[in-house]
Order: sequence, then C-alpha cells, then structure tokens
Amino acid sequence: MELRTLVTGGSGFIGVNLVAALRRSGRVVKSLGTRLRPPAGQESLYSRMDILHSRTVTAAFGDFRPHEVVHLAAQTGFAGSDDFYGYTVNTVGTRNLLAAIANTPEVSRVLFASSIAAAAAPPDRHEYGYGRSKREMEEIVSRGALDTRGRIWALMRLGHVWGPWGGAPFRGFFAAIARGRYVNLGHSNAVKRLAYVGNVVHVIQHLLDAPPERIQGRLFHVADEPPVCIADWAQTIAAALGRRPPRDVPEAVVRLAAGCGDALRFLGWKNPPLYSQRLANIRTPSPPFPIEAALELAGPLPFTMMDGVRATIEWLREEHLI
Repeated sequence: MELRTLVTGGSGFIGVNLVAALRRSGRVVKSLGTRLRPPAGQESLYSRMDILHSRTVTAAFGDFRPHEVVHLAAQTGFAGSDDFYGYTVNTVGTRNLLAAIANTPEVSRVLFASSIAAAAAPPDRHEYGYGRSKREMEEIVSRGALDTRGRIWALMRLGHVWGPWGGAPFRGFFAAIARGRYVNLGHSNAVKRLAYVGNVVHVIQHLLDAPPERIQGRLFHVADEPPVCIADWAQTIAAALGRRPPRDVPEAVVRLAAGCGDALRFLGWKNPPLYSQRLANIRTPSPPFPIEAALELAGPLPFTMMDGVRATIEWLREEHLI
C-alpha cells in the first residue's frame, strides 16, 4: 500500500528536510505550513494552512486522507520575556490537529515533536513561556485518547536542532564565526544537547517504520551524541571555515555588556545582542536527556558533528549567507 504522510510545519526548518527524505523513501507526502512561498522543489506538495483555524485543518485532512501524521508545526522561541499565551500554536494548534485526526479514520500513526525546553522550564516562571507551552502540548497529546481510538503515537523531545535551512539562533552563530565576530563569553562553556537535522530526520523515519509495540505512547529524546560545549563547537566551525579560533572576552566585560543590554531592554529595545537572561540561558547546561531509547530504535546516528558542520557551511555558502 502506498503510504500517505502529512507533515505539519512542512515549510519550516525540520519540515523541509523531512519532506525531502520522506519523498525519497517512496511515500506520498503532503506538506502544510504558514509561509506564503512553498519551499523550493516542494511546490507541488505544499499547501498554506494556519493550524489555529480548526476548519482549515479538518479540510486539509479530509482532502488528503493521510495514513501517517508528523506534527512539527510550532511557535518556537528562547527563554526570555516570553508570554505563554503567545504560544497558542503549540497548544490550541495541537488540539485542532487531534480533532482532525479523530475525524480521519485512515490515520493510523502520529508523531508529535516537542522540545528539550519542555523539561527545562520551571512551571511558575512566566519568562519560560515557550517551554511551558511545549510541556502543555505534551499533556494535551497524552490526554488525547489516541490509544482508545486505535492510533499508534509517540512524542519526541528534540534537542537544539541545527543544520541546513535553519534559522535563529544557529544561522547567526555560523555567520558570526565566518565573519570573525563571534567571541567566547567569559567562562561560558555549558554543555548543550544539539540535534543535527539529518539525525532528527533519521530518527523520525525509524519511528514511522517501527513496530507499533516499540513506540506506542512513548517519549523519545532525540539529540546528537555526545553533548557539545559551545566554545568547542565554535572552534570546530572556525577551523572548518579556515578562520582563527574565536577570542575570549573577560568576564567583567561580559557582565558589563549584559547590564547594558538590560538597560536597553528597559528602554524598549526588545532584543539587544546580550542581556542577563540571555547570558543565563547560554550558561545553563541542557537538562538530562536520555537518548538511549531513540538510539536503540534507530541505531547509530548517521551524521557526526563534523558532517553537520560541513553540510551547514556548504548550504550557507550556496545561499550567499556567508
């Protein structure tokens, strides 16, 4: 049987990479997203859709009648002065998706993408709105009665995803290193759980193909192995670009710059280059992230950090971004 796979968030970073891989696997793919222009090379697969509009979501499912759904659509963000209610795409959008699935009997398997931020966000801190919204999304899925309706489903918590077609913050990170503008901030060298997009796509494909009993109702953590210190990663990127290693900035200068950023935010600049909350995020290690279940299912990840660095640099050059 020819499998029909619907990808929400298909015009986003992960979605573009996933749709390309699913096409190569022989699936019939439908890509839904909010961008006006379809991704290059995927024009015939793409339809514009706002997941907050329940009727359009239901109509998209009714037109395509998918067997599989990969739910990537999300409002992303980084812990700053974020309003939890600004992330309704992650909560209301997921409810709309579940309603459409309930009305589409052909759907047999659904994968939901969450984030490492769901594990890191304190529930009582408004500035961690993104992480709180992703945690609520996970709870909405768990309460969605997918089991009783005979659907196979799983949740995926993704590390910080990077690679070709990526946007903030890593596109700017690579560009800053390429232009010699990136610096190491004092004693900042926190360990982060990164996830190269090629490895994320690899795991998703295995989750789609896995026997139901191996994934049903489970939470899979997806990230590269091993974790990476940002300063070491920056040095690796600089070497691949033929640049000298980033300079170290004294701690006193870093703290002064963060204080200046706080003042600028108070005066109305929403996103200065550095401020105290951003500095704290940079210096906070990623939370515990047990990726063993994903590796057991998908096997060794196909891309090393150096593979990802080279592919990302090649894409940035092709797009004239560096």
